[in-house]
Amino acid sequence: MFLPGSLTTVIHGIGTINMVSAIQPYFDVVFYSKSCEHLLYHFQFGGKLAIRSMPTWEDVDAGIELVEEAVSVDKSVLAFGGGSVIDVAKIVTRDANAKILIAAPTISGSGSEVTRYAVLWDKKNKKKISFSGNELFPHLAVVDPSIQLDVPVGQVAYSMLDTFSHAYEAYFHKDATSTVKNFSASAVSILSTRFTQILHTRTGVDGMSLKSMLSTASLFAASAMSQTSTHMCHSISYPLTTRFGVPHGLAAFITVPHLLKICSAETLNGEFGVYRELDFFKIKYRLSEFGVKYEDIYDIVEEAFDYGKMDRCVVKVTKDGLIEALKERL
Repeated sequence: MFLPGSLTTVIHGIGTINMVSAIQPYFDVVFYSKSCEHLLYHFQFGGKLAIRSMPTWEDVDAGIELVEEAVSVDKSVLAFGGGSVIDVAKIVTRDANAKILIAAPTISGSGSEVTRYAVLWDKKNKKKISFSGNELFPHLAVVDPSIQLDVPVGQVAYSMLDTFSHAYEAYFHKDATSTVKNFSASAVSILSTRFTQILHTRTGVDGMSLKSMLSTASLFAASAMSQTSTHMCHSISYPLTTRFGVPHGLAAFITVPHLLKICSAETLNGEFGVYRELDFFKIKYRLSEFGVKYEDIYDIVEEAFDYGKMDRCVVKVTKDGLIEALKERL
């Protein structure tokens, strides 16, 4: 369901969805991000759980306990937040055998609401844990741009960078079909022409229209990525995020220009004035701003190759090439 105001429709139980029977105005458990807590008064729910960024098995275990305590026979779950919130809700719904999961993203970028993937983090060992399977698809995704207007500009910027990385990695995946490439190209077309406007115009009618475009781009990119997978850019992002706290969207975008270069697609230009706009809003983007040093780059690249995803790219990815690409971003 994609429409400004569509979340209200779901909340009040208007309409029916064949896949999940009548939409319930009550949810047994709501998973949410702290930044959205002021909006929870809209919902009726039995239990709630705030999900932090980079969630772990502890978050999943707490969620399963809440769902199992619910008195309803057909247990329903609402994920109200960003990608981390939705990822946890997907795993909990699967493991606790909840009947309904509705995902309502409050920021576009991860596209988790329409993918079969989820991610947890092993913070002790500084590793990413990946999950994949059709059982992780939410039963319903409610994409309502009207609830995204209050998202801080830095989050919006990083989320768009995540969308760029999804689109490009899907396009240059060895298993990419014509459909995947069409989805990817559509996402890039929207963001490359609207990136600046989306950051500068965030309220009013124009802001709503631009947020709708961002949501559309995110859905296109995530739909493409869900049919393939990620590879080089996301492999590099994991050690950047786990070891240095680089926001995921930025970490995934860092090597997009290098991906375009090795795929002989420089004419597609992977930056689109991105860094100029990040400078304007004083949003951090240089790796050195997150504590990454010259000597760290070698270990980052080694760890990225350990994830075993580099061979999914349509061209050969080399360690030397990635090392030089990261040095340019210090």
